[in-house]
Amino acid sequence: MKSQFFRAPALIGLLLLAGSATSVAEYVAIKGSTSIRIDRLVYLDSTGETRQERENQKLQQYALYSSLGGTGYALYTVDNKNKLVFKSTGELSAGYTFFPNVDDKGQGLEVHKQFNKSWATDIPDLGTDEDLWNVKCGSLRGARRLVNLREAGFQIEAAPKLSGNFTHTICSNAFGIDPSVTEGYSPGMFFQEDSVKSNFKLDVKLTDQINFLGGSLINGIFVMDNFLTDKGFVIMAGPPIDF
Repeated sequence: MKSQFFRAPALIGLLLLAGSATSVAEYVAIKGSTSIRIDRLVYLDSTGETRQERENQKLQQYALYSSLGGTGYALYTVDNKNKLVFKSTGELSAGYTFFPNVDDKGQGLEVHKQFNKSWATDIPDLGTDEDLWNVKCGSLRGARRLVNLREAGFQIEAAPKLSGNFTHTICSNAFGIDPSVTEGYSPGMFFQEDSVKSNFKLDVKLTDQINFLGGSLINGIFVMDNFLTDKGFVIMAGPPIDF
């Protein structure tokens, strides 16, 4: 079945006008998976016991980002079982870092380091405004090359593959995770470490459609939304990424 991208000429015209003021060959679409291993220690004052938990998740994801280093993004996390997609959009704290001519091979490398940050999180109606402490470190990276976009009619420089790892640590000395209460936390303490591994590939077909329309983030969201709804998914708003 053809995508709605080819069945909405009026809207395409508007998007072409919206994208005409942006640089061509900007936003690219990538698809891949993210594996998460969660290790957790929880102590609750009410029970006096410490429990150890381990959980594994695997997420199928699509993402849009700027090949020119812009900060806008869109991330789509797919729930195949329930035919849902959770879409997060926003601004990265920075674009990527570009290293030219790696190992004297004439090949450039892009490194996404937006996960390197520490911050405090508030639990509403409990404690202070710094109830949980977070540290997230890691990167995604991939070598760039020229990719031919047939419909758009030009080549784009992008990374055919992006892969990497990061760790997200969350802890509290005042509260432990307690699913039996509405707030989700009770007096105690906990330590959680999320070990994450991601592998993405450039989706040339979707990237070609995005840049045929002008290459902006709004073009990318239009193409990606139509691609996923054509597959029968319902798109819902997801939370912004913590950076």
